[in-house]
Amino acid sequence: MKSNPWEVARFAEAGDGRHICFVTRRPRPDRSTREAAEEDLESLTAGGFANFRFTTASLAGRSAARLDYEQRDAGRIWAGRHYYLAVDGISFVLHLGSSVPEEDAGLFDDIAAGFRLLAPAQGAGDSRR
Repeated sequence: MKSNPWEVARFAEAGDGRHICFVTRRPRPDRSTREAAEEDLESLTAGGFANFRFTTASLAGRSAARLDYEQRDAGRIWAGRHYYLAVDGISFVLHLGSSVPEEDAGLFDDIAAGFRLLAPAQGAGDSRR
């Protein structure tokens, strides 16, 4: 179920709510990769997330920003990892989250390493990705 109007893909394992993966694509010619990541801090902080860590990363063979964060409650943890990439005025975000971050760290590394931007279909009329 889409919770974000900019969401273009969501991947899930039926019956397994321990982790999420989705991708958003939003026209943002006024924002750099880092600015897009910093913009999310407000909503994540309001949602009870903390321990934010910014690092540089690579996504789709390009320089990206990575934001890690977590939420702890009653002995449980939800760890999030977002990758931010700006290309031709479009902001892409790869959203990853897990309630078992130690188990999912390798999976998330593999997902980020395999992330690709596809060229638009010929005749589609839009040169943006």
